[in-house]
Amino acid sequence: MIMNNKKILIVSLTFPPMGDATANIIGKLINKFKAHGCEVSGLALKTTDSDKTEYNGINVYHINHKQYSILSKSRKIGDRIKCLMMRINSKLPNWWKKGSYHEYEARAIYKAMKKFYLSSYDAVLCVCAYYSAIEGVLRYKKASKSNFKVLLLQVDPLTDNLSYPQRQYEKRKAYEKKLYENCDYVFTTPIIYDNIEKNGFRKDNVSVVEFPLVEKPCYSEDIKIQDKKENEIRCVFAGYLYPNIRDAKYTLELFSKFKNENIKLYILGTGQEELLKSYENGSLKGRLIRLGSLSSNVCNAWLKDADVLVNIGNSVLNQVPSKIFDYVSRGKCILNICKSEKCPTLRYLNKYPLAINIIEGKDLNKEDFNRIEQLIINIQWKIIDYNKVEEIFYDCTPQYVAETILEKV
Repeated sequence: MIMNNKKILIVSLTFPPMGDATANIIGKLINKFKAHGCEVSGLALKTTDSDKTEYNGINVYHINHKQYSILSKSRKIGDRIKCLMMRINSKLPNWWKKGSYHEYEARAIYKAMKKFYLSSYDAVLCVCAYYSAIEGVLRYKKASKSNFKVLLLQVDPLTDNLSYPQRQYEKRKAYEKKLYENCDYVFTTPIIYDNIEKNGFRKDNVSVVEFPLVEKPCYSEDIKIQDKKENEIRCVFAGYLYPNIRDAKYTLELFSKFKNENIKLYILGTGQEELLKSYENGSLKGRLIRLGSLSSNVCNAWLKDADVLVNIGNSVLNQVPSKIFDYVSRGKCILNICKSEKCPTLRYLNKYPLAINIIEGKDLNKEDFNRIEQLIINIQWKIIDYNKVEEIFYDCTPQYVAETILEKV
């Protein structure tokens, strides 16, 4: 292994040990950067009272972006007025400056880099689901005339993000074009990259990288969960449900058609409570078990114990649900329920040997339900060795993505 010996600052609004997808990606990259001999630090929003904490042997500096929470305790008239104005501004409908980032977060990141003198790095890597991080870093580099490289790792799309207001589309597009021009290098997903030419963005400084989330899972033996009943086939979905984005109705209806009452569906997470309750007390009585929000360790234990991992697909077609990379890492049978034939999960799960891919909207008859049920029964006990998983999805491993990034540092 070639040692890199570079100094890297990772900037993000979220950071491990938080459990969201962005923090998870950062945690895996930190391990690989360190393995290559890099000195790594972090900058993230405050989750404690401390300005600096330690995570996995690295220093993490913290931003207090909600300054009005401090000002509100002040008795000075000027501070009270400033606090009021900040609260009003933060709640305005058009709170995404230029449709792309939160001004107070960007400003806080800039001030934090200035406060902690975070300029002596070879590269600053901004991991962006939200783009305040990259905005604050670019402002600081320009103002301080620092020489570090600015690297952008795009976790979620910006211009074509369907969760953002359509009326701000052109502003987002203009802003993202500027980011591509001002960053030294951009690492982006295959789906985002497919739209770069259409959007007229610079391409000579762009590399395609997958989510670096395929890794041999580690399990804690100390976590105890409910024992399986005899002959139970445990199907587990972990995540949040939303009526318009990730609707469970089709999945629940599918499970209600299975004749084998040993096939149980466990829901780890929240959302669509009324819908779930209606099936729990109706056609899936005794076969649908709602567990609600669980800690990451307990959730991990349930996924370890599952026979079948269930993915309920998003209606958003330009964002890949990060959970599928965790699912394939486990080598288990995956029941993948897609909203359409254009579902981005199919790019990955069509090459996964134990995937059962089902497209919503297609009329299923009795024979189809029986076929899907029999597939679950036949392959629910099978496991793919992790070495085989890594061979199939090597470009989705932290090792591969970290090395791709380090080539540009």
